[in-house]
Amino acid sequence: MVEIKVNDKIYEVYARDEHSLKKEPHIRDKATGEVPQNQKAILCDYLISIGRLETKIKLNTHGYVYEVLNSKINKEAEKAKDFMLSPIIDNDKNIVKDKDGIELVELSLDNVAKIEAMILNDSAYLKASDEKAEPNGKYIGSTAYWIIQKLKPILLENKKVNDDEYKKILRSMIKSVDKENSTHLNSDGCGIDQILERLLKIEKNDFVYYLKEPINSNFKLIDIIAERTVVPKSDIKHHSRTNVSFASKFCHYACFYLFEGKPEQDNYSIYDNIVKQAIPKYLNYYKLYNSEKINLEDYRTYYKTIDEIIKKSKSGISRNGFDHLLWYYFKGR
Repeated sequence: MVEIKVNDKIYEVYARDEHSLKKEPHIRDKATGEVPQNQKAILCDYLISIGRLETKIKLNTHGYVYEVLNSKINKEAEKAKDFMLSPIIDNDKNIVKDKDGIELVELSLDNVAKIEAMILNDSAYLKASDEKAEPNGKYIGSTAYWIIQKLKPILLENKKVNDDEYKKILRSMIKSVDKENSTHLNSDGCGIDQILERLLKIEKNDFVYYLKEPINSNFKLIDIIAERTVVPKSDIKHHSRTNVSFASKFCHYACFYLFEGKPEQDNYSIYDNIVKQAIPKYLNYYKLYNSEKINLEDYRTYYKTIDEIIKKSKSGISRNGFDHLLWYYFKGR
């Protein structure tokens, strides 16, 4: 059912089987609930008023209802175009596509803003950024909760906690980042425990320094977290693995929530397979260097390449925005 307005009256337009008292397509006066005698004339006048028809045509009530309902859908579809992501347009005013014919989304603040709005309204991600989403039953608590409510006071506000409490907070943060980002740390049977032990060996001041200074520290924290795990020889079910993706996400979200509103908030690029596959498309478009010779498996190279693409695009977007835009746009394409 949709509502239309004709001569200051509101009418409800029903498709087939939408109203319990009348199965056929029809309209009703919203104020009285009555079906008017001149249904076709009302519908026709409405279609002419919105430009759907130029003059009266001979249709039955069913046909007019169909035109009204279809006009609403088309109107919504047309309006939706205002919010679509913009592609890159070259100097000849052509849409830029990759070798498979997929359009390249433009690196722009407008496009990033649209993606951020989608993510903020996506129920799948609502809890992840909620600092009040504390543990509840089997729910471990959000990454935002563990960093803002628990870790930040310790690292930045000199709050004193005992070793067991600090260990619990780090373990919970590791598990929440892992769960929310589907990095499957424990697919080797030992990832969470081994990464936790590595982090516990880092002095708190060094921890903050590594987060604040990724380049000056030569990405030390990435290396510590991503180092290959050690699976006992007696364990024949699991295999050791490196965890670059998790390491980048751990560092990114730690900075994102610890340093909110500061330049350090955007210190780390998220290492993501979808983004990694999209990067060569932009290297080729911007003619930066041969995408086939660049090793994007290496985090330092990956990080540097993203920065160069952003700089070349002159878009002014963040590393976080770059990741969200390319990940959301190219997944499934």
